[in-house]
Amino acid sequence: MQGMLSGIGFIGGGMILKEKGDIQGIVTAASIWNTAAIGMCIGFGRVEISLMLCIVNFLTLVLLTPLSNKGYLDPKGGLFKETNPKGKLSDKEDEAI
Repeated sequence: MQGMLSGIGFIGGGMILKEKGDIQGIVTAASIWNTAAIGMCIGFGRVEISLMLCIVNFLTLVLLTPLSNKGYLDPKGGLFKETNPKGKLSDKEDEAI
């Protein structure tokens, strides 16, 4: 079990890419790791836990992927981008959306 977690973590780490301050692939890496956890739960006969993980995985992909594609996720770790004091996005951030 430890080997599977380490191996899948290594593969997921390879999915995370960083270019010019932009980080991509975190949701994909988390989904790959979660899929491995689902497989291990089924292997151990814990179907109820695997169903719960399937729901979490599905909701993560359905909710976070569109936010990421539209530019609402901050690469520094926040959920939403910060606004300037007037409450509007700067020109650079507005172009990303």
